[in-house]
Amino acid sequence: VAWLGVRLTETLEVLSVQEGSPAAKAGLKAGDRIKAWNGEPLGDLAALQAKFKKAKPKQKLKLTVLSGGEERPVDLTLGQQSGEEEPAEGPGTPF
Repeated sequence: VAWLGVRLTETLEVLSVQEGSPAAKAGLKAGDRIKAWNGEPLGDLAALQAKFKKAKPKQKLKLTVLSGGEERPVDLTLGQQSGEEEPAEGPGTPF
């Protein structure tokens, strides 16, 4: 199962980032909002979930992230969730 290491709201705002996760290594932080996946706009959580269902561990991708009022590209490689990693605690949907 592909793994990013974040918890997100319905509007794709990052609530938390798991330490040592692909998201953390790529510099994502709480308050960032994911806007696009490989150039394809994401409107909501359902759109991201659809992309994630097709994603593979070790897949390279480019997210477009709204951070501090500015959009920026984030290159990252998805990890593989072995089942040993516990999703970061708290509200939101884990990815």
